[in-house]
Amino acid sequence: MYKKFVAISLAGLVFFIACKKSDNPTPKPNTTDSTTVVPDSVAILGNWRPIHDATSYFTLSGQKTSSDSIILQPDDYYNFKNGKMYYFDHDFGYSNYDTVPYVVSNHYLITYGNTGVADSLHLKISHDTASLTQIWLNDSDPLAPTNEYDTLIMVKTK
Repeated sequence: MYKKFVAISLAGLVFFIACKKSDNPTPKPNTTDSTTVVPDSVAILGNWRPIHDATSYFTLSGQKTSSDSIILQPDDYYNFKNGKMYYFDHDFGYSNYDTVPYVVSNHYLITYGNTGVADSLHLKISHDTASLTQIWLNDSDPLAPTNEYDTLIMVKTK
């Protein structure tokens, strides 16, 4: 009888310990944590001020031939909302402003210009800084085509 009592008590103790709640439950993810991943299509929304705009030129074999930078002005801006990119910049003395539709897909910003041609730019956003990079073949001079590597860096404004 004593052995039976010890066996039942021991089985009950094992069952009780196995069913006891942990003092350290599994933490739930913090949605306000700074490591929360925000999709690029949401992070790009808002007003941006360009701080660097440069182009490097390469031969088709990869040799760098030249580079230039656009002198940015305080009133240059890019604004992304409702699937449209509104922008104004001074590009080598010319004032450019336009509204073009865009989509964001797999870290690429795709814009559709008035000519019906789509531009694809690699998009990288980190906190309040965004960079857009485009590599394209410039064949306006058929005797000397070049590869152009354009980079635009912007900071988010309030």
